[in-house]
Amino acid sequence: MSVKGRLISVQPEGTPCYTEGPTSPACVAIVGNWTNPYWRSAQPGAMQDPIWEEDDEGNSCFNSMQPCAQGRVPPYAVAVQEVADISSALSFAIQYNIRVVIKTSGHELQGRSTAAGALLIWMYNYKDIQVIENYIACSGDRSVPAVNVTGGAAWGEVYAAVAPKYGVVGGSARTVAACGGYTLGGGHSYMSPARGDRGTMPVLLFSATPLLFPCYWMDFCQLHPTSCPLIKPEACGGGYFFLGMSTFTAIFVYNGTLPAAQASLLPLQEFMASNPTDFLVSASQFFPAASMNDWHNIIDTGDPTGTPLTVGSRLVPLSACTDSAQRAIAVTAITALAAQVTVEGNLVAGGAVAAFDRASTHTSVTPAWRDAVWHVTFGGTCNLTCSIDETLAVCFMKSLT
Repeated sequence: MSVKGRLISVQPEGTPCYTEGPTSPACVAIVGNWTNPYWRSAQPGAMQDPIWEEDDEGNSCFNSMQPCAQGRVPPYAVAVQEVADISSALSFAIQYNIRVVIKTSGHELQGRSTAAGALLIWMYNYKDIQVIENYIACSGDRSVPAVNVTGGAAWGEVYAAVAPKYGVVGGSARTVAACGGYTLGGGHSYMSPARGDRGTMPVLLFSATPLLFPCYWMDFCQLHPTSCPLIKPEACGGGYFFLGMSTFTAIFVYNGTLPAAQASLLPLQEFMASNPTDFLVSASQFFPAASMNDWHNIIDTGDPTGTPLTVGSRLVPLSACTDSAQRAIAVTAITALAAQVTVEGNLVAGGAVAAFDRASTHTSVTPAWRDAVWHVTFGGTCNLTCSIDETLAVCFMKSLT
């Protein structure tokens, strides 16, 4: 088993501030980039939420009130460049009974892509994006444009690669891996109501390997067992029950207009205006964007991370808007949450999501999405000297009813 020199020692990203001093150039650079999600993605030891780098005893390397410790940061990682690296890492871990974690950019908000004493399979540098004008997923299907994405590619890179001609249903945070946990977990998109069912539906093909079994590539046609060396050298991070080995995802040509967008939201605006006691609209704005990439460049330029954060969410069904009793319950619950934590509503349900065939076996998305019109997220933060327990206490979850 060899990874050709790609086994690396991993330290918490704050280590130079302790070993070289807080005024050292290395530490100054770290502090300056601490909330930069692109910088954090490029550090093998960093999570986007640093609280998950802290172990159960409170040891970490970002709390200035304590000495630097490894915490939950894996001591070693395989910096993947080809699929053989993954096979070798898994074989070694199985042989010596070593825990394995998988990470691309560190956006896993439950901390599952980092662990003390584990071997990290780090996908960040494994990037390849190919636009295919005429892709046929199954025999007899018509050809569609698609994008083939490997494990290190992030959504921002995919948006830029398919623009300006094409768009793709993907995540809002541009540093989230495009074929990792977002896709494996059924991530949602601002494009879902217009273009189809959340992150899983546009996927035309997975190649994947369960962590302890032979390799497969999977599409809507059938499951194809094969041997790992025969699979293309492409792999996705994220890590649930298997490693993905490439995704082919459908892309589309933009054909929307600003008037059409305004018309699509007019019923919502009229409904909110007719219920002034339940809704207060402080401002609204429409603007054109040639692509999802342009939209991000205009409106969603930040995506800052690096602050201890805890989040939760609830799906608000259509009945909570149309039934006065349910609406009152929803308003009371959301108002109570807003008094304690930051609350945000995302229009990522309804439309094509609600219209999807509930009996279909092509997606494992929770049925609650079919009835939802609003995804309410809530969360809170604290400073870098707080513990995991204190971070969780910022939000939770007394008002979750």
